Amino acid sequence: MSRKYKNPPLEEVLCYFEFVPSKDWDESLIDEFYEKIKGEFPIRKKTTEDNKDFTQFWKQNEKGMIQIGENFLAYNQLMPYPNWDVFKSRPLEFFPIYKDLIQPNGLNKLGLRYMNRVIFDKINGNLYEHLDFAPTVPSRLEKPFDSFDSVVGVSYNDQRDRLYLHIMSLEYDNPEEVSFLLDLFYVMEKSEKITLDQVESWLEEAHNNIESAFEACFTKKCKKEFFGLVEN
Repeated sequence: MSRKYKNPPLEEVLCYFEFVPSKDWDESLIDEFYEKIKGEFPIRKKTTEDNKDFTQFWKQNEKGMIQIGENFLAYNQLMPYPNWDVFKSRPLEFFPIYKDLIQPNGLNKLGLRYMNRVIFDKINGNLYEHLDFAPTVPSRLEKPFDSFDSVVGVSYNDQRDRLYLHIMSLEYDNPEEVSFLLDLFYVMEKSEKITLDQVESWLEEAHNNIESAFEACFTKKCKKEFFGLVEN
């Protein structure tokens, strides 16, 4: 059962699909897709990343965004985050629309990502009182660190899937506070290892593993003092 927090550090959630193509990409598919979702996502923008072109469709309040490209579909949710069941329903709603348009042969990659921005009061204990996943410095350096950036990967399902835990310090205006990113990214890395009709069950497993990782990264002290853990 998911734990509840009064002040969760979550900033953004992303779900994306990369498809195995069955035919050449046709730019007219972008207009066809837009016709089906423009009532809720009327704002249309073009962007380029890693020399690839994407089209974004934003909600009027710019809190939710669909992104499509050649054999690519993603859904981003900014705060406020509703809950897992509501969020999950959105990519699962757009997935068949896109799939019917491009008629893919399968899934190349599939990812679920939760990005958290955490802010601690420096005077309220040290980092290790709050984090069970934290960077360290060799003791012989005899100096404290003032920034950090660390990534680890954990394999699941015979290395079909991998969970990346990324923790990185962020610059923050208030010198009495420390801010950092905790990015939890679960991805299917082996192409065509699940079928198109197994997407929902994969997402459930990915979410469960991300949730377990989040709980493992923070101490109970941190969850109570900073995130407002609601005790049952």
